[in-house]
Amino acid sequence: STLCRTSKKLYTIFFLKTGFITSIISDIFTTKDGNIDLPPGSCRFLATSSIVREVCVYNATLYLRCPFSNVLYQRKVYRSVGIETTGEDDWFDMRCPNDPYYYQACGELSFKTVSVAPGSKFLCSAFVCLDKSDGISYSGRRAMERVRCRNGEQCSNGIDELGCKEEDYEDNTDFKCSLNRRISSNKVCDGVCQCYFCADELPCGNLTYGSICKKRKKNTTNVWIPSYNVPTSIKCLDSNKKKKRMFDKNGCRVADNCEGIPTCLTENDGNKRPLTNYTRCFPRIMCANKMDQTNCTDETRAPLICNVNSYPTTVSRFVICNKRPEVRRLETDRESFSRVTICDDGLDNNCVYPSPLCYTHKHNLCNGVPDCTDKSDEADCGNLMIESCIRKLGFRHGLTHRIPLSFVNDGVEDCVDGLDEKQGIWPVCTYPSFDRIVTDNSSCEDVYICNNGQPPGFVLFGELCDMVESCTNENAVCTAAQGRPTVLTRTVHVHGVFHVHKCLPGLQDLVRNICHKTRFPQVNILGAETNQLELPWKQVSCRHVYGESYVFLACTGRCRDAACPVASPLNYSSCPLEFQKKTYSLVDNDYLTLVQPYHQHFRILNYFSCANHRCIPYEKVCDLVNDCGDGSDEKDCNNSFVCNRNSTNFVPEFIPWSAVCDGRIDCMDLSDECNEWCNRQVITGLLLKLSCFVIGSLATLFNLFIIKKNAMTIKFRREAPLSLLNKLLVVLIGVGDLLVGSYLLAIAIVDQNFGSDFCPKKQAWQVSTYCKVLGVISTIGSQLSLFSMTILSLVRVFGIRRGLSGKVYLNSKNFSCICIIVMLLITSSVLLAVVPIWEYFEDNFVGSAYISGPPLFKGLPDKDTVATTALQYHGRTRLSAESLSWKRIEDLITSMFSYKYGGGANITKVSFYGDDPVCLFKYFVTSRDPQTTFTWCVLCVNFTAFTVISFAYIAINIVSRRTMGSERSNAGTQDCMGAVKRRNKRLQRKISLIIATDFLCWMPFIIISFLHSVEIIDATEWYGIFSIVILPINSVINPILYDDYLVKRAENFFRIVSKRAGTFSISHENLRSSEKKTETKL
Repeated sequence: STLCRTSKKLYTIFFLKTGFITSIISDIFTTKDGNIDLPPGSCRFLATSSIVREVCVYNATLYLRCPFSNVLYQRKVYRSVGIETTGEDDWFDMRCPNDPYYYQACGELSFKTVSVAPGSKFLCSAFVCLDKSDGISYSGRRAMERVRCRNGEQCSNGIDELGCKEEDYEDNTDFKCSLNRRISSNKVCDGVCQCYFCADELPCGNLTYGSICKKRKKNTTNVWIPSYNVPTSIKCLDSNKKKKRMFDKNGCRVADNCEGIPTCLTENDGNKRPLTNYTRCFPRIMCANKMDQTNCTDETRAPLICNVNSYPTTVSRFVICNKRPEVRRLETDRESFSRVTICDDGLDNNCVYPSPLCYTHKHNLCNGVPDCTDKSDEADCGNLMIESCIRKLGFRHGLTHRIPLSFVNDGVEDCVDGLDEKQGIWPVCTYPSFDRIVTDNSSCEDVYICNNGQPPGFVLFGELCDMVESCTNENAVCTAAQGRPTVLTRTVHVHGVFHVHKCLPGLQDLVRNICHKTRFPQVNILGAETNQLELPWKQVSCRHVYGESYVFLACTGRCRDAACPVASPLNYSSCPLEFQKKTYSLVDNDYLTLVQPYHQHFRILNYFSCANHRCIPYEKVCDLVNDCGDGSDEKDCNNSFVCNRNSTNFVPEFIPWSAVCDGRIDCMDLSDECNEWCNRQVITGLLLKLSCFVIGSLATLFNLFIIKKNAMTIKFRREAPLSLLNKLLVVLIGVGDLLVGSYLLAIAIVDQNFGSDFCPKKQAWQVSTYCKVLGVISTIGSQLSLFSMTILSLVRVFGIRRGLSGKVYLNSKNFSCICIIVMLLITSSVLLAVVPIWEYFEDNFVGSAYISGPPLFKGLPDKDTVATTALQYHGRTRLSAESLSWKRIEDLITSMFSYKYGGGANITKVSFYGDDPVCLFKYFVTSRDPQTTFTWCVLCVNFTAFTVISFAYIAINIVSRRTMGSERSNAGTQDCMGAVKRRNKRLQRKISLIIATDFLCWMPFIIISFLHSVEIIDATEWYGIFSIVILPINSVINPILYDDYLVKRAENFFRIVSKRAGTFSISHENLRSSEKKTETKL
């Protein structure tokens, strides 16, 4: 006894130090008085049979403490008397007083246990019966079969008859398992062992499963050995070895059992066993290679036929889909398969998960009979061929089913007659390198071609970028093309505390009155810790918070207008696929939840249960990614904008609110930019719309007058060279400004035509020829006007010295020089406008492209994005995207898709003028734009022109001041001197206006362009103001400044108006005076 006590004490110490306990504690306990003075550290929470319990040691004796109580209980095993039981049917006579759901007694079965009368004995299972005869409560599967649907209540609570149907009572003859064990006869030969040693599965199919052996004595009766005893009773001995034991325990001659019959090695002991017709296809598998489950004599147990070792063989239902894939956690999103197959083609284990709750053979899909409880095997049955056949699984029924498209030519014969693998009989869509089988010829469409070897695979456009890796690098290509929002989803976890939002460690002095500590969830979990949080005291905005931080803030009420996405902690049935080994603990004495070991303790699992029963960690909840696959992890989040909400062509996407109305397309259906908040139009704002129309109309009208007036006054034979050149330059200025005015009117008309429907058509407009033509017209007009003003200023400086008129008349030499100057001005303006759209120079000017067709690119991706996508697809990630030309990129992109059915990728490059809806010269560039060098060269030329104009008119002003004195001395009268003075003032005022308007037009524009180029500011949103108001305003002012025609016409108009107004006032005064005189006379 001393040795026993010492051994027990040593075992207890080992158990406490290691933290492990195996099966020394049974599920059967009795309560004991808890008023025991336990020393500190004598109790510890440990997982026993996957359940967290509090284990204590007192006087070298193991006790367990009731949950959330001081009551201790000790194990005490009972066995139900007179009933055949296993561990599942152990029953109890007492339980913890505060354990209404039999948690401590039943463990993980507690959620199924039905409460019974106080003080009664009970068993752990979904079926708890209080027997009328002896008053004993018992349960378990075998106990349920004993009284279930027996034509009369055997249980006082009536649970044995609950839910019984008429067919349950048919042929309800008792089958005797043993002396005190009977089951319903309709449960016999159902493939489930109900009786001890599977006695109910022996006499089946007109056979009695077992084996015959001969006794060692001659002339004795042969012995029948039941099938459950064959693996342990009979074995074959190697004839080459010395036979020390020629007879087994039944007295059978061993050598006779293996002569002329097949054999196999058993899985448990590796001995050779005989295979006979009466040992095959028994529910208990005997052979390690499962060959005892083939070539079944009993047809009711062989629903599958396939080739085994190249011979057609039947396979029993006990090995079909008996090896589930070993599913890893969702972070890998992959499945590792470890299967033992019998069929040569693996058809016996060719099984699928239609949903996380169902695992079934693929032949059960779309057969018209729901085999899954959630009917998911009959849910996705759209792609069915017209042809039907008898499937190999269930072939004995002779029923034909339509062949799913996935069965056709997949390398596995699914039909008994092999119809699904026949070649050349199916409708196909033909592509250059392969043929795609379809349900009918009308469903042909272009596809994304997988770049992963032979035979080439494909992805339908509707399934492209759906987060399912259909090709080797599909997801990588989609990420390169579309990008993924990068957000912070994990909190800072230090010393067991999650620091949420701005409550970061090390900032205690700053957040002392802002943050406080709490826990989540606020429940009591036996032996497990909940999350300790440090988060803001007041509510904050969660529109830009994601993952763990969002969950913790929303579920503790710290988010404004945000509901908690996690309804409650995980329960017993959560996460059916994610964890191979689960540990449970009791929550508030109410239900079980999942916990995980953590530093010799346990803590709650921070996992979210999806609507499709998958589980993901908190950091993947509300993180802008559809991690569940059904969108349930993003459904109740207010920190994201949902793309493709009402679209059937694209899968739902989630983007941050900061990406909405930012000018960049992030949704495939354009909903982030084309909505009621963004109001995207060609010209945004009523003021800009009016300015565009008014400035365009005035510029067009004024310049038409100027062109007409100067063109009509030109007399080539009588004009002096400088005078002719002056008039021609004024005409060119008018032509340039007329083009600018026409451009503004055209943009106003385009804006009016598109209206509020512009946003969906924006990309097509920006790559259109019309936009390109408008950009060329605008550039030619502005540059022609600027260059002409520059030459005109130089001509006037030269002319003020020599005079614009004189005795020098126009000759052929002077005329040729004037023509050359005019042609140079026009040619340089046209070249500056046309070169950027010349295809030869596209690598220097094209920065983005519009790729329609497949749903791969969003909006107008830039060159770097398109090139990186192409290189990722072709596996050339080491090459630089900058080294590729647009021609090469286009070839690489087009090779990713087929082009036979009019649905391939159509690439239209965005021209130099198409970066903005107003189709203007791209002045706002950055170092990443290919047009940067050209744009800055043009800006420098324009700045030089502005400088020349300014200095030229300053020089004119100086010369005019110097000549003012001589003109005064030559003036004979006071009137002449006043006229000279007024003329000089007008000239100075005009010069000042010319310099000021040019300065206000070009200098702010050049400064803003520089600040945008060095990325100090983002002036993209200002482009409309500069293109519609600031730059074109000179087109209205120039006709007034460079020619007096409009000014004189205006002065004449106002003079006539004022004269008429004066005449009217004089006549009115005369009339009043005459009336007064008449009154006086009267």
